Amino acid sequence: MNSIRLNQLRFYAHHGVFDEETQIGGWFEVDVEVFFQSRVNRIQSLNDTVDYVAIYHLIKSSMNQPHQLLETLAEAIMDSIFQSDDRIYKIDVNINKLNPPVLNFCGKLGVCISRSRKLS
Repeated sequence: MNSIRLNQLRFYAHHGVFDEETQIGGWFEVDVEVFFQSRVNRIQSLNDTVDYVAIYHLIKSSMNQPHQLLETLAEAIMDSIFQSDDRIYKIDVNINKLNPPVLNFCGKLGVCISRSRKLS
């Protein structure tokens, strides 16, 4: 099993249901693990693996498009990653809202979503 991980990516974005979230924005932390099938026994070049820089840009692009729910944001991230490479068969996405609009709340809130697809 092969995977690449992008952890603790931080973005300032405008996701949320409440007006202050969409207008003022807030900080989000994203973790993504992408599982892929390698076509070689030993990975020795970028062509043998999934390019984490390309995956980062897909995540960044999705983060720049406001969503009301973190779940739909996670789905958008996964859809774009699945479309980027036909070797990818599973993606785990964790998104945390670092400053949720909850009175007297300490911590972070988030979602974890995992999706798989069959390879042809």
